[in-house]
Amino acid sequence: MNAGDGYVSYQWQDGSTDQYLLVSGSVYSVGGHEFTVTVLDTNNCEYSDTIFVLICEHTGIAKTDGKSILLYPNPAENYITLNLSRFQVEINSIKIFNIFGEQVYRDEGVHAFPESLYRIKVDNLNFGIYFLKIGTTHKEYTLKLLIKD
Repeated sequence: MNAGDGYVSYQWQDGSTDQYLLVSGSVYSVGGHEFTVTVLDTNNCEYSDTIFVLICEHTGIAKTDGKSILLYPNPAENYITLNLSRFQVEINSIKIFNIFGEQVYRDEGVHAFPESLYRIKVDNLNFGIYFLKIGTTHKEYTLKLLIKD
């Protein structure tokens, strides 16, 4: 995260004093975290801001035993396509969640099989980051989805 240019000093809640704070899933646990920075300008005025960061597991291309579910285009505007040609498990459900954990799309009756393409209309979703959850009989996989303007 970048606290901005042109300040005399920076103070993050973890004690670091750099302009930038690196937030990594390998350092912070999965879940929501608030990060606060206080800056001091050349007039000795102090400003503070807090940002909420959600760290999730299993973002990117879902891989299972060398097989994968491909999601494209990503970022998307109107439609996304799931290419299941390398995924050898039947899909039972597809859900999309926004960054607040609210479900914005659900299809429980998918029954998509390997060697198939599955298309989802996403033009009703606002710009931002979403999480696509793909459910099988034995496991759920999560991919990160970006919706652009």
